[in-house]
Amino acid sequence: EVMDFYEDVIEDMVEKYTDNNASDWNRHGLNATFCPWLCTEEELAKDDKNAIVTTIKEKGKALIEEKRSIIGDDNMQDLFRFCLLRAVDMHWTDHIDNMEQLKRGIHLRGYGQKDPVVAYRNEGYELYDDMNEKIQETCIDALLRVKVEMRPSPMTITNTPTLPRKNSVTKKKRR
Repeated sequence: EVMDFYEDVIEDMVEKYTDNNASDWNRHGLNATFCPWLCTEEELAKDDKNAIVTTIKEKGKALIEEKRSIIGDDNMQDLFRFCLLRAVDMHWTDHIDNMEQLKRGIHLRGYGQKDPVVAYRNEGYELYDDMNEKIQETCIDALLRVKVEMRPSPMTITNTPTLPRKNSVTKKKRR
């Protein structure tokens, strides 16, 4: 499921820093987001947004596949799960706080000749969509940035008979 929204998230992340006119792009923000851990500044210096998106997608997929080859498919699924659950945990609490603030101030919409129930529903839906976007972005960012390595498993301890401790027997209390 994470890889299903991977491409959309990369496009949205690049869209934040690029506008229609290449001279107005936020190159510093784009470089800070993707350099040096994924792309070089030269690769992001292109004036074609689609070329930048394609470069980032390809580099990201190659990085994910490299991690998969190191840790294996089962551990990769655990990594996907961990990144997604961590992102949900982080942004869900913020969403609850935002909904509570919305609930406290929604009655003011009535003064603006708006139905507070409709305004609450619409703004709550927008907050929910924003939360979902942040979860997906945080998940993909964490997945791409995490460093993985395989360590040898620790030696297993064999079952050896143990001697009872000196004072391990409890005495019965007298009545």
